[in-house]
Amino acid sequence: MKFKEIFKNDFSIDWEKVEKLPWFDKLKSTPQNTMWHFENDCFTHMSMVCKAMHEILSDNNVEKGSDEWVMCIVAALCHDIGKIIRGSKHNHAELGERMTRNIFFDEDIVEREKVCYMVRNHMDILHMVKNESEYETTLTRLSNGLVPVKYMLYLYKSDSLGSINAVETKQLIERTYDEIRMKCEEMNCLEKPYEKVSKTQEIMGLICLPHHSNDAGGQFTVTMLCGFPGSGKSTYIENNISDNVIISIDEIRCELGVGGSKIGDDKKRIGTKEMEKEVYRIYYDKLIKCCKNKVNCVLDNLYLRFEDRKEVLLRVMKYSPNIRIVYVEAPDFIDNICKERRMGLVPQSAYEKLNDMFDFPQLYECNELVIYKEFEEGDKTYTFK
Repeated sequence: MKFKEIFKNDFSIDWEKVEKLPWFDKLKSTPQNTMWHFENDCFTHMSMVCKAMHEILSDNNVEKGSDEWVMCIVAALCHDIGKIIRGSKHNHAELGERMTRNIFFDEDIVEREKVCYMVRNHMDILHMVKNESEYETTLTRLSNGLVPVKYMLYLYKSDSLGSINAVETKQLIERTYDEIRMKCEEMNCLEKPYEKVSKTQEIMGLICLPHHSNDAGGQFTVTMLCGFPGSGKSTYIENNISDNVIISIDEIRCELGVGGSKIGDDKKRIGTKEMEKEVYRIYYDKLIKCCKNKVNCVLDNLYLRFEDRKEVLLRVMKYSPNIRIVYVEAPDFIDNICKERRMGLVPQSAYEKLNDMFDFPQLYECNELVIYKEFEEGDKTYTFK
């Protein structure tokens, strides 16, 4: 599905069509937290947020139908969609991001991921408001994202205006919004990254490591490949960065004969706990050797979860490398192309589990984010720094 399918010709939301979509129809029977929402159900709240977003965009002279306008309206539409999943009380933003990606998988990948980013991070400013000491940290991180902070502020404001409760009056919401916007203007980060914090400092702060004085950073690059099994990561390496040292978790398993794997066998096998411990010991030893010698290297693994990428950052950041993350996506959803390429050797349940835990890589995790996707008419690469 693509964004344009939920709009009429004049770019107003086609509510008749939206209400028939199963994900949004379920919002009608999804109750809200009565402490903060007197709207009763999530669909009513969502429609109010969309109305507020429309007014905010108009007030800020965002052209109706522009990429930015569509991005913000779709983010407002999807921001709470994760609440339809039972038990999503504490992680509806993360669930909503994944659901939005699945619903709009056919959309332009960059425009899709901007909306997903907004959905995933839509609670950040609200949480920041409750703790003034978090202002600079949160705004620094958000300013290093795929979407300028000013649009995240629009979503925060529309989400607040679309909520009926006994605490937030319209005057309070407007005053808080103005205060945050003024702070962003002081930091000069409304539309670009906050420049007084280096990228190395930002990454080390993200993973809770103290910044240290070291020799000049950026003398070498550690690249993490990110993508589902069968998405084309190995092909990307061969065609684009084969001159780097390639550290492949599967090759190490093959060399050790873990789980019966062997060279030339494309089957994905995992060994016992002790076997895997040895595999990763060798894997990280090779990585640290490259870092010590300031050699460009590529980590060929899935890296679908932030926690797994963080594990690499915790090991390498003291060597001050450039961090590049390359997300590789097949032309069709994982149910089709990826499983076909693995010839059914990766079970459906494994793909479902991976999809449920997937954290799309963010620009604030790295110096450079590369998004690569295959298309029938030719592959496309998008680079963000």
